[in-house]
Amino acid sequence: MAHNVHISKTRYDYPSNYSYKTSGQFLSENMREKHISIAQTTNNGYFNAWKYIKQQPVFSVCKLKEAQRNSLEKYLSKHNYKILICDYSSIPRVNKMTYTVIGHTYGKTNMNYKVKRYQKLKEGKFDYVIYFESTKQSSILKKSIPLTTPNQN
Repeated sequence: MAHNVHISKTRYDYPSNYSYKTSGQFLSENMREKHISIAQTTNNGYFNAWKYIKQQPVFSVCKLKEAQRNSLEKYLSKHNYKILICDYSSIPRVNKMTYTVIGHTYGKTNMNYKVKRYQKLKEGKFDYVIYFESTKQSSILKKSIPLTTPNQN
């Protein structure tokens, strides 16, 4: 599992004057039909990301508001499932929608660039989408737990 930007089968523009090939695009070109790209998205909830406060990174819990109209998340939420897996190519007018981009940074970056929540979707960007009605932030382990093996008697 990775951020949708990394698994996307199309180039990523961030910001608009900076473009790069994604890992998903590289894998898709090299593995062809053996590669499947599965996006993940949610309608609302919480997630972890870095926020820059006074130019310093702070690992934060961020709240995601309910999705806006004309977004992939809003379209999928209308099906009233807590979890939905669908074929990306079956979504009508997907190239006219936006989708939520959650990455490692939320809000403004250390270079004062505002990370936008929504980006335009493209046909062929993913093979499948897993939609979650709502999410919770991850729990970060603070202390190493030593691994033990069961007694082999």
